[in-house]
Amino acid sequence: MSKARDLANAGTALTTVSATELGYLDGVTSAVQTQINGRVPATIVDAKGDIIAATASDTVARLAVGSNDTVLTADSSTATGLKWAAPAASGASWTQLGVSATTSGSTVTISGLSGYNQLYVQLEFVSVDAGIKEFYLRMNADNTTKYNTANFSIRNSPSQVSGYYSAAGTEIYLGRTANAGNTFVGGILINGANSTGKKFYQGFFASVSDIVNSDITQPNFTGTYDGTSVISSVSLVTNSTAFDGGNMRVFGSVA
Repeated sequence: MSKARDLANAGTALTTVSATELGYLDGVTSAVQTQINGRVPATIVDAKGDIIAATASDTVARLAVGSNDTVLTADSSTATGLKWAAPAASGASWTQLGVSATTSGSTVTISGLSGYNQLYVQLEFVSVDAGIKEFYLRMNADNTTKYNTANFSIRNSPSQVSGYYSAAGTEIYLGRTANAGNTFVGGILINGANSTGKKFYQGFFASVSDIVNSDITQPNFTGTYDGTSVISSVSLVTNSTAFDGGNMRVFGSVA
């Protein structure tokens, strides 16, 4: 080390350098060069919150701090591949996915629902062609024992208000009509529809006209569906010969 220091201080041309001296000088040069290459000048940033990002291979640039409450977002169209942007909205944003008239057949299905984490099924003035008929909702046309529902029900004759829990049901029971003139409305919210895990649902089903005879409505129900597939369709089912009026709509939200 002393000889290398003497060489550096001599100020004269070097004519001969030993292998040991050359190795030492090469090491010093390499270390200094690495330090120079690895250091980003402090002058590249100008304000609190500025960050340094790559614009190309071995090339960096300043990305100025964003506005308050913005988040760093990837954007390949910018020089650094990054930008500051407002955070994505976390609330639900609903889109109508389908509507089907409940005017024929004993099953009405709306499909193409995959990709939406929340679904809302809206029933509008549904009726059937005969009395004393029941209504059910199924997911993915599944009528196996995967529905677990707790409900609050009302009927007129005999006068009765009661609660009930059905484990391992084959569908969601909504209610029953006692004559062909009755129409029903309802709404069912399904959460976790785009997951492979348990889905949660809650809703209501109510008669538009007075409850008569053995009508039963479920003004409030909640439960879980244990199917492992994402929800791609919902079906309104009756044990009547056919529906004869009303609509079913399905809305979806990805959030």
